[in-house]
Amino acid sequence: MSQHPTAPARRAGWPTVAFLLVVPTIITAVLVGSSLTDARDTTRSLDRTRDLATAVLASGALVEAVQDERAAAVRLLGAGTTPERSRHQTAFTEAGAAVDRAAGDYAARLADLPSDLPADVRERLGQIDGGLRDLAQVRPGVTRGALAPTDAINAYDALVDGLIQLRRQAATAAEDPPSSRRMLTAAAIAEQKERLHQERTVVLHGHATGTVDKTEFVAAHESRGQLAESFATLASAADKARFDRIVAGPDLRASTDFESWILDTMPPGGDLRGAPFTSDSWDAALAGHGRLLRDVEREIDTDIVAAVAAARADERREMLLETGIPVGILLLIIVGSVLFARSTKRG
Repeated sequence: MSQHPTAPARRAGWPTVAFLLVVPTIITAVLVGSSLTDARDTTRSLDRTRDLATAVLASGALVEAVQDERAAAVRLLGAGTTPERSRHQTAFTEAGAAVDRAAGDYAARLADLPSDLPADVRERLGQIDGGLRDLAQVRPGVTRGALAPTDAINAYDALVDGLIQLRRQAATAAEDPPSSRRMLTAAAIAEQKERLHQERTVVLHGHATGTVDKTEFVAAHESRGQLAESFATLASAADKARFDRIVAGPDLRASTDFESWILDTMPPGGDLRGAPFTSDSWDAALAGHGRLLRDVEREIDTDIVAAVAAARADERREMLLETGIPVGILLLIIVGSVLFARSTKRG
């Protein structure tokens, strides 16, 4: 004669199953909650780094345009004859239009940035905006010849310095260490480029006055050498190889040869009459050298933004795995427990 479970035994199946599910449910909740918290913190960090890297990327083209306008302003203010002045006025107007286009792109890229950027970065962005507005007062003075070359140079210097300092502040505020290091690497290149453009400006001013301030030129040149050492310390092997590949060719050779004449051959008083270059050839060579540095800077900036985006996508996939696996296991346990309870009830 077969035996069947008593009614109390059958009724005990579901409460027992429910009790047994408490522990795996709690464990799953803890694991999922911890994964979601970690993912949220990491995502916020990567989002902050992405925002900062985007701001830096947007600033690069603007810096180069301002540097070119500064050189054009110095040439226009130093122009002698009417035809020469007319030529430099055209170049200055075109350089200003390039700055305005770069500033528009810069503003468009920054429009989507969140308001919770670090306070020093927000302050720097405000300073840059003020410097761009100040150009409206600088440009008419340059066009009329009513502004001293040093005053014009100082106005452009302040704007360029603010844009370059933005790079270092963004690198410091970035919460992703690999990205922060690469941002500092790109900043070292950006500062090298600015020292090169300072050399460009010193000599263009010297062409207008007849003599070059060699002390100022040497200071910019030596600072550029120190920044090159900083880049070598910070840069990865791949970025060093990229630099060596891009910063080469006739523009670099012309720039280096002209600089060597100033450093080694030019009379102590800065007389340019024996120089192996004209104002035009000097300007073209230094601008060309600067574009090579800009190419390296732009590639690194672009790589940083892409790397942060990839890291964010990887973090999302990892979060889905870390939360999905425990939940999946819990669902299997629940299904198994339900089947067990039903078989017990039928029995």
